[in-house]
Amino acid sequence: MFQRAVARYGLSLSLALLASVPFVVGLFSNTHAASVTALWLVLLSVEWFLVQPSLKSGEGFRDARARVVRDTIHDPLFWYMLAAVVFAGLRAINGGIELAYDPESEVWSVSEPWTVGLPSSVEGVGFPFFALAASLLVLVVAVRHGLGKSARAMCLLLASLIAGGAGIAAAVAVCVGDETFIKLAGTGLFSPTWAGDAFCVWFVASSASLGQVEERGWKKAGLPAAFFAIAGTGAGTLFLCPSVVAAGAAIAAVVAAVLSINYAGFHAGLVAAARAVVVFSLAVSLPLVAFSSVVDKDLCKSKFEELLPSNAMTERQVTMRGALVRNALAMCKESPWLGKGIGAYEINAPFCAEKDDWTELPSKIKFVPNGYAQILAERGIVGCLFVILGLVLLVGTGMMHFVMGFKAVADDSDSPSPFLSVPPVAWAQFPLLVYIGVLCYFAVSPLLQVQTWAAFVFVLAMASASFPVRNRPVEPEAGNMEK
Repeated sequence: MFQRAVARYGLSLSLALLASVPFVVGLFSNTHAASVTALWLVLLSVEWFLVQPSLKSGEGFRDARARVVRDTIHDPLFWYMLAAVVFAGLRAINGGIELAYDPESEVWSVSEPWTVGLPSSVEGVGFPFFALAASLLVLVVAVRHGLGKSARAMCLLLASLIAGGAGIAAAVAVCVGDETFIKLAGTGLFSPTWAGDAFCVWFVASSASLGQVEERGWKKAGLPAAFFAIAGTGAGTLFLCPSVVAAGAAIAAVVAAVLSINYAGFHAGLVAAARAVVVFSLAVSLPLVAFSSVVDKDLCKSKFEELLPSNAMTERQVTMRGALVRNALAMCKESPWLGKGIGAYEINAPFCAEKDDWTELPSKIKFVPNGYAQILAERGIVGCLFVILGLVLLVGTGMMHFVMGFKAVADDSDSPSPFLSVPPVAWAQFPLLVYIGVLCYFAVSPLLQVQTWAAFVFVLAMASASFPVRNRPVEPEAGNMEK
């Protein structure tokens, strides 16, 4: 019994740690420490995935290990993401990009990477993205092939709970006046990064997990965990994100919660749905009460004023944003395929600026308040295609499974509605995709924060694995057919 319990939730715990702990480390330490932590957790998760995957009905441990290896090898996403890891590794290794000064000609220039014609990055900047690519490879493959339905629900809940704990700690730091977190809380939309990016994703994910907690009957431990996960990630979103961004995340979380409550009501009854409504309402109210009553009045006032679009981005910033986008697109034209290298925008920007644009550009150019423009400038068409193709494959394979399994579920009179048989996280990915897509148009922060990508892809992997797959009928062997 103990071995089966370990096999059921050991992999869930290791994947939950991989998805959320590096974000917590990065929030309270630095990006390098988060990347190193992620790589160690990758090794732990790979060991669990290969040794103790979740068991299907009537399956032994040896059969389960053989199945996950077989399914992984036949999964096109595995090979795509393995190629992405190699690509990211080349970028991390191929440095050498820096601002150089020639004293003889008295001219500043940008040095070429060590190997021209290969993906590159500014020294030290590419390592976090390599760690991210390795983490995403393990998360996607292990979630899709190593976890059963109950284990996926547990993994999502644990990861959201860890992120929620970080959100509560960050909110307390702001309330007690910690200078570092007060500064993080004051960042606006027109900033290169803000600390609450990943909290927005975990806020939606924790809201989606509520219905699965009710369905699995985890009321004693699961509901308090879901409550603290929603409250904590909501607090992190509210305290450490610009107000407009937090409002968008709240809308996506409410959509996920409605889906989750409907799912709980269908599978566990009206009492479970009512209980889910109460838990979500109280969990969302707690950060609002703490923010309005404990936080410094000036910070609180500025946060509420930022809800107006004119205050979130001033007219001067809108004009500057247009000039920065033109600058990034001009840089992309110079190196269209591989870009200038990760982290190289700040170095190359002054050399690509037009003379007329300097009246609108800032004195020191650091980022583009448009994620799509910056990723084109730094990674080029090839880098963008890696991102787009990965998202299309991840979302597309899940939808393909749903289409394949829809008829089988619909024809089975004992099965619930085909739409209600799919966990809420599978539907929550769509408001999250819209939210991230719109946000990246107005800001670069979600694309620069590697742990936001880890949380985002983790949710997409959960959604992809949650769609039902039609079981193929087993044909009787020759000579064993019933007469």
